[in-house]
Amino acid sequence: MTIADLLPPLEYLVDEAGHKKAVQIDFDAWQQMLARLNALVDEIERLTEEMEEEALNRAMDEAMDSPLLTQEQAMANLNQD
Repeated sequence: MTIADLLPPLEYLVDEAGHKKAVQIDFDAWQQMLARLNALVDEIERLTEEMEEEALNRAMDEAMDSPLLTQEQAMANLNQD
């Protein structure tokens, strides 16, 4: 399926030479398209949040498996720079 398959019938405005210059769409169809686009944006935002949360959880799990440094080791690492 392509985007064109989802579009309602369109009317084209053409210039004197017959070149398409604009598209006219039924207002109800336009509102339906906007509602679908808004739903897609919401879904993308939800999926992005899920991915970020999963990445954070993985990073936290990896950190839990890492040994903790003592204060002296941490200061020595800072002083090396």
